[in-house]
Amino acid sequence: MDFNTLKEIVIRNVLGVEADFKELSGAAKKKKVIERVTHFVRKNTNVPWFLGFALNPFLDGLISRLVDKAVRLLNYLTNWNLDDRKCTQIDITNLACSLDLPVDELVKVCTDEDLYNLNRQIDAAASISADCRQLSPNLTRNEVTCQCGCGFDDVTPELVQTFQALRDYLGRAVHVSSGNRCVQHNTRVGGSARSEHMSGNALDIFVNGLSKRQLFALIKEAHAEGLLPYLEYCEGISSSPRAVHIDTGRVRNRIWGSV
Repeated sequence: MDFNTLKEIVIRNVLGVEADFKELSGAAKKKKVIERVTHFVRKNTNVPWFLGFALNPFLDGLISRLVDKAVRLLNYLTNWNLDDRKCTQIDITNLACSLDLPVDELVKVCTDEDLYNLNRQIDAAASISADCRQLSPNLTRNEVTCQCGCGFDDVTPELVQTFQALRDYLGRAVHVSSGNRCVQHNTRVGGSARSEHMSGNALDIFVNGLSKRQLFALIKEAHAEGLLPYLEYCEGISSSPRAVHIDTGRVRNRIWGSV
């Protein structure tokens, strides 16, 4: 199952729960969507038993973020006026692609007359989705996408902000050697069972002309100056002469690893 398929499954279940359980509160609806999607993913994904406990919190967090995005997008696009219309597969696909879009981008291309017109909204979302691969001035979604080709490209805003703040501090190009990883790819490359790469919270980066010790030292300088408030952990990559791991995931008992 690739990441685009997961986004489509989330869209379908958000729409399905909204139609089937109109009397429930928003929080209760979200819980039902997460339960349905999580059950489907676990049933249709082959994960070794020994990775199950490690996968659960990452999967739950990822699905929860996607559900929040889907609800916000659909609230804007339709105000839930879907009673007289069934979404086609093309609609679902375009809506899933639009989960990558900031709602502000949709507002720019939609008029008041379009506000509750799902057809026009979906067309607008699809037309600008190709232009919204830029996560920050110096980071694209392509750079963080899982390298196995599954399409997993959802990173946290905190990680994007940390990368861009570091790029601005260094004043030179920062390259990503490893971004998001699905569970299977993480296993193939020998990643930790609790790797933050699996939850969109980590990047392995390098800078041409700098050793990993030099880059590590500069990251510590930027952090000491208060420029990287979301950085939770940083260490040198043992198998690389120049790559450094940064992540904004779980809080640990220390922020600086070995280099």
